[in-house]
Amino acid sequence: MGADHFFQQFKSTSPDDEDKESQFDTKEKTTTATTTTTTTLPSTNKREITTTLTSETTTKEVKCAVSTLLNFYSGATSFGNTDASYAQIKVQRRDISKSFNISFDFRTFYPDALFGFLTNADHSDYIAAQLKDGYIHVSYIRSGPYSTSSNNKYDDGQWHSVYITKDKRDLAFIVDGVETRQGRIRAKLDIDAPIYIGGLPDDFEHSNTEVVRNSLRGCMKNLIINKDQIDLADTKIISGVGQCYRDVEKGAYFTGTSWGAYSNNVRVKKDFSIELYFKTQKSNGVLLTSSTDDLQSAVAIEIVNGQVKFTMKNGGFFITVQSKIRKEFHYCDKKWHRVQARLFESNLGLRIDKDPENIASSSEEFQYFETRSPLIIGGIARIFSAQGATSITVGYTGCMRDITIDNQPIGWYDLIDFNGIRRTACPQQ
Repeated sequence: MGADHFFQQFKSTSPDDEDKESQFDTKEKTTTATTTTTTTLPSTNKREITTTLTSETTTKEVKCAVSTLLNFYSGATSFGNTDASYAQIKVQRRDISKSFNISFDFRTFYPDALFGFLTNADHSDYIAAQLKDGYIHVSYIRSGPYSTSSNNKYDDGQWHSVYITKDKRDLAFIVDGVETRQGRIRAKLDIDAPIYIGGLPDDFEHSNTEVVRNSLRGCMKNLIINKDQIDLADTKIISGVGQCYRDVEKGAYFTGTSWGAYSNNVRVKKDFSIELYFKTQKSNGVLLTSSTDDLQSAVAIEIVNGQVKFTMKNGGFFITVQSKIRKEFHYCDKKWHRVQARLFESNLGLRIDKDPENIASSSEEFQYFETRSPLIIGGIARIFSAQGATSITVGYTGCMRDITIDNQPIGWYDLIDFNGIRRTACPQQ
């Protein structure tokens, strides 16, 4: 039975967000102890660490940076955290066919988005407001497909205002009250209700390649159609929308019960690398993991008691290396940290930020393996709860960004399945 089938059958139903967080982290006291022999390599500024796995032990509690409440933006709506994300609004044809005024504010870090779409039954006529490659486009039918676009890009994660007006044959839009673009359009459009805002339903079929398929991956507020203020949260037909964080930055947010699955097969060669950035206030959490079905070969990166731990299991033997930071809060300090983890020959390397690389060596020869299971990011999905290289089962709480496997970027919209991840942005806390 395939992984996709299991995901559909056992997918968690946990909420998308933690609205409240404790003032201090819940400490995980049981960790896996290691015995290490450390040698300073001449003229390399690196530490070679030969590591063997021993029994579980109890470690001193780590105090993490104080957690704060997640702040949401009143009146703003978030799109794009699910695959089908849209709102459907009823309008009268007579109110939009000859003249209309539509305005809204948006914020996104992604270059492509569908803001609004109007068409008819056979899609012979349409008008679409969208973001393409970071530029705002108003696309429509004139004698054929036509588009008027902005001169500047607006996928910078900042709020921008858009005002679109049609007065018979004249079409214009204004961005941030400054940039104005004008065009000519048919005097009367053959379009029907409804207007789709923020995206389209999964089953909506059209063949027009000028229209962006994916939803807005960000937030919208202050939607006004012909002087009517639209409360998207009160829209009768709505799917995949939610609250919008007040202050955001690039990345995705994991709630502690969130997880994502990337690929159905992780290939680990003798030269293998993982890189990612994380920011958390929790002392424990699985960042990513993957295992073969028999658990004899596996890979994992975790935060254990405030330290970063990189483990490789191959044919029953382990190689593991762990950070040794001694600063306040260790790595659960609400700051971004860069993790560079690599396998080379039969050695593991782990570097955090600009610190020297720690190297763990094994006397056993490493063998190439394929897990034939997804790479689980941010936690452990129920159906993949048994993992060969993890020492904890705590889901990750915090933000992640810029994950690469063997220099191949992993996008949040490339996941084959996911649960509860806020993929559009990371909240600033």
